[in-house]
Amino acid sequence: MEDFQKRAFGKYTDFLAVGGMPEVVQIWIETTSIEEVEKKQDEILIGYQKDFVKYADTKDYPRISSVWQSIPSQLGKENRKFIFSQAKRGWRAKDLEAALIWLINADLVYKVECIGKPNYPVSSYADHIFFKLHMSDIGLLRRHADLPSSVVFSDDLAYEEFKGAMAENYIAC
Repeated sequence: MEDFQKRAFGKYTDFLAVGGMPEVVQIWIETTSIEEVEKKQDEILIGYQKDFVKYADTKDYPRISSVWQSIPSQLGKENRKFIFSQAKRGWRAKDLEAALIWLINADLVYKVECIGKPNYPVSSYADHIFFKLHMSDIGLLRRHADLPSSVVFSDDLAYEEFKGAMAENYIAC
């Protein structure tokens, strides 16, 4: 049993570093090179930024980019919800709501609402004001957060706090 747990945790750790994007997984399977994985992850993240410019209204680009850039830092904090003013000082929900919807509709993020009671139907107990944003791929979150893969593969105590955010995002995925 202990051997199984060790192998399973190893696969979980691999998934935190690599994620589930098909091209990235293929590179990992073929090379087991984290450097090659990170090159592809960087390409994907840069492609997302280009898509913000290409597909969003010009006026919405700064807002979309601000929300997107704030996701790792907001997940890493002890706060229990997404705080709009942390995406850009002075901006509020009404300023960033369209950007949030754009990212959700593009399937780049998941909006996970706080549930007041774990009763059925769950949706009737959702608090639409209190929510977190999770990225749609855990490997891209790690790379977007500039979290070195070596930290994920180690027992570094400096990673303990963000490890919870990674676990939450893993579950969201």
